[in-house]
Amino acid sequence: MSQENIPLTGVHHIGVVVKDIEKTMEHYEKNYSCVFQTPPETGTERMRIIRHKGALYRGKPVDYAIKSAFTKLGPIYIEFIQPLEGRELRTEFLENHGEGIQHIGIRVDDLEGELAKMAKLGFKIVLRSEPGYPTNWAYLDTDKMGGIMYELVQRRKPT
Repeated sequence: MSQENIPLTGVHHIGVVVKDIEKTMEHYEKNYSCVFQTPPETGTERMRIIRHKGALYRGKPVDYAIKSAFTKLGPIYIEFIQPLEGRELRTEFLENHGEGIQHIGIRVDDLEGELAKMAKLGFKIVLRSEPGYPTNWAYLDTDKMGGIMYELVQRRKPT
């Protein structure tokens, strides 16, 4: 009997939590010739403040704000994230681990279908986008084995 699984083929980005995003961006621009394009693929901003209202964190609605910036690393992106307001996943990470790689973003075509598979495998959603957000995403508690948290990301089709 075969078990359903999630193919890790569509890596989109590596999420890095930082204390000071401007300082981090300056370092990467100076030392690695990085160019920041936020949001990735279509963005026109170097960095942006994102406010989430009603995202689900550990099953409960939460309002929070982060600064986010993306730069290209070969075929994938690095996303730098600085927590600003509210208590959520990245705030916890910074408190418990300091700065560092917090997640790997995996692109999926059907977020709900992949989340159903993950639930069957025993994984729970830690943080999830609120209804109506332009991109559907969910962080899963996959870090319990191997220390890697995955964020599944599905871009919505333009209407």
